[in-house]
Amino acid sequence: MFLRYFKSSIWRNLVAIFFVAMDISLCAYAQDYYNEKNLLDTLVEHRILTEQDALQTRKLMVNTSDITMQKSLVKSFNLGAYTQFRYQFSHQKATEGNIEKTRTANGETIRRVIFLYNAHFNDTSNMIVVLNLVEPSPFDSFYFKKTVDLSIFKGAIHFGVMKPEFNMEYTAAAKLKVPERSIVNSFWGGKDVGYDDYYHESKPNQCLAGNHLGLYWRGNMPFDERIIYGLSITNAKNAYWYKLEQDLELAYWWNIGYAVKNDKHDFQAGLNFGYTPNASSAYDSNTHNAVKCECIGSVAYFIYQGENLFIQGEFAITTSEHGKTMSDEHAVYTTDSRSATPFGAFLILGYAFDLGSLGIFEPICRYSYIDTDGAGISENNVIYSIKKSLNGYYNKVDSYYVGFNWYLDKQERRNWKIATGLEYYHFYDSPTSIKSKSCNVSAFITQLQILF
Repeated sequence: MFLRYFKSSIWRNLVAIFFVAMDISLCAYAQDYYNEKNLLDTLVEHRILTEQDALQTRKLMVNTSDITMQKSLVKSFNLGAYTQFRYQFSHQKATEGNIEKTRTANGETIRRVIFLYNAHFNDTSNMIVVLNLVEPSPFDSFYFKKTVDLSIFKGAIHFGVMKPEFNMEYTAAAKLKVPERSIVNSFWGGKDVGYDDYYHESKPNQCLAGNHLGLYWRGNMPFDERIIYGLSITNAKNAYWYKLEQDLELAYWWNIGYAVKNDKHDFQAGLNFGYTPNASSAYDSNTHNAVKCECIGSVAYFIYQGENLFIQGEFAITTSEHGKTMSDEHAVYTTDSRSATPFGAFLILGYAFDLGSLGIFEPICRYSYIDTDGAGISENNVIYSIKKSLNGYYNKVDSYYVGFNWYLDKQERRNWKIATGLEYYHFYDSPTSIKSKSCNVSAFITQLQILF
């Protein structure tokens, strides 16, 4: 599978850039070593090599030493990785009138394989590359970061591909309290992947999450650094950030919040906003072309992490032009569709118990809710382990999760982590009519996370 994606020229080029950057970093270390002390002279001095051996070795090292002795842009770098192994089981049961359908699936999978490379050019500049090898697009994010500390502006400028601050739960996979993100983040993290004849191939599109290519500013107010804010301008479609010829439209982001962090407590709350005049698309029955549509949305959130107690909540709402589906069997958005204003929320509660040498045990529960306002939602839109809907689209969904996290590493609470839980989903109502239809999904997940 990986080879198929690597055949794409853009991925070959990007992977090449990644490893060239690593090579430059290694050369920086080589330069420092050779500047401090000549290794061959030392070996000759201690009679480990003869002068003739050293001379021959220098001849072989001419080209390499020319490279390594040059001053490198990269002063230091960090490497990191983590992986998540999972067993999952799911049972679907869809009902419409007297018709009932069921499906069961289970199996092991590797949910994520993440590699992180962080190259430091100086005290205020660095480059970050994140690879996820189990995704069709292996580059999760890569960007350059410049820290600014002036009297008026304090913060950092980012340029590249990264996640805008919209759905906060979407931005951190290694620190998730539940193995899978809430249905709220799955729904708003959609991608506009195109059409199959006249309907969308995949889930309803809100386009206000995911990875975008652009320029980001994230800063602190100079009069009170606890007040955080951000301004960003990016490409519009998160699915096509690497195909700019298919996406020359722009999206605009801004956020304001309050953050306090000390040894015992970590609290953050705020409002995030996103707008694009040309993100999602609707089908024009007259021209048989896709028409780009306007989308605006906001998220209110709070996150609290104490020594034991954890609470996180989000409320998301968007308004999408031509956002109501014309069918409850497929995601059909046409120029005859009215605007939709879907909204949703989730709340997570957890409390950690210290088990001494056995680590930390943390029971977790979560409730999530979405009302799509006619946009439509199906099981495979928001549940990772479900590949196909049994009975089309629904208008609303509730989900309930109960489980626990067992942290074998008490300090970081993520290096060695076992997460196990049950989640129940209830999809109901048709997005296009008042007819009764529903689907219940029961899912079990147990996951091991190892961070290197």
